[in-house]
Amino acid sequence: MSQVEQEISLVQSKMSDLESVLQQKDIELKASETQRTILEQDLATYITECSSLKRSLEQARMEVTQEDDKALQLLHDIREQSNKLQEIKEQMYVIGVVGPPAKTTCQDHMTGPPDRTT
Repeated sequence: MSQVEQEISLVQSKMSDLESVLQQKDIELKASETQRTILEQDLATYITECSSLKRSLEQARMEVTQEDDKALQLLHDIREQSNKLQEIKEQMYVIGVVGPPAKTTCQDHMTGPPDRTT
């Protein structure tokens, strides 16, 4: 074999090696692109789920706040009614309809009447 033929053979061998490496790199690139697509889809799903959970959490917080406001309003109403009841009892005593009123609190009205067996 002449020197030119040897050089051609060597160049062809290197070309073949480079083509093999290029094919392997192409396969790896496609696998990476597929993995990237999957990760991007997962990310989009997670972002959507996160947004949905944030909306649900905010809605739950608003509902808790509304329920707290209702509870506070009910407590306020109970106190007002208790005070009005106490005033009525005192007025009835003043005009002589009933005996002296027992001092009561909102707690007395929530737990039931005081024990009058003594």
